[in-house]
Amino acid sequence: MPILIEAILLGIIQGLTEWLPVSSSGHLAIIQLLLGIKTGLLFDILLHVGTLSVIIVRFRDDILQTTHEIVKGNIDNEAARRGIFVLSGCIPTALIGFAFYEPFRASFENPLVIGTAFATSGLALHLSQNLGTNEKRRLEFSDSVLLGIAQGVSIVPGISRSGLTISTAILIGLDKEEAFRYSFLLSIPAVLGASFFEAARQPLTQIDWNVSLVGLLTAIIVGYASISLLWRFMQRNQFHYFKYYCWSVGCITAILSIIGLT
Repeated sequence: MPILIEAILLGIIQGLTEWLPVSSSGHLAIIQLLLGIKTGLLFDILLHVGTLSVIIVRFRDDILQTTHEIVKGNIDNEAARRGIFVLSGCIPTALIGFAFYEPFRASFENPLVIGTAFATSGLALHLSQNLGTNEKRRLEFSDSVLLGIAQGVSIVPGISRSGLTISTAILIGLDKEEAFRYSFLLSIPAVLGASFFEAARQPLTQIDWNVSLVGLLTAIIVGYASISLLWRFMQRNQFHYFKYYCWSVGCITAILSIIGLT
């Protein structure tokens, strides 16, 4: 497959699956294993930075308001509290990422682990629909820690970051709009931190910048469409429907692994 086509394909997959609760890292790992594509870690990082830029644009008003209120010292303001809890939520995420870095990297080569992780994502979506409480409450510090742990666990390819954090937020009683907003704001420092950490460990000569920029732009365009699609699913109370997709991909991946086709 021509390298440019590979970049476009992976950009589409990243943009479509990064924000939908179906694990972009799991999809990228499966596609690269099945097709034998070797793009390099820096290319994957660029794709994640591309979809992250979508979040920054989408939630720019929230980011500006949060920054403004914190600078003014209005700590009790809802936007300022959310910003502080985003930072506190990133602490357990970072600790998990550093502690399990090597097993995390190795899991990208293990389709059985990836398949099991997809099934786990489906279970989280299922539980959020069936065990979620109707009693909505404010986000608290303990919630941010729990959601940060959920985000940390999602470093395993196949476990959806958005799926696990939003499902956890709904299970502990947060309003779906607040769960949606906090989940994606929480991703900003986490993705930025992980991207800088990984990029610092890679020589820049290992990347074809022209091809990579094509993948980056593709991920941005498709990513903007996918996050809008996710919000429509949440408004219609259909977020949990993605569980069927996760279970299907998980089963197929596990079966292919067992019979030796991946």
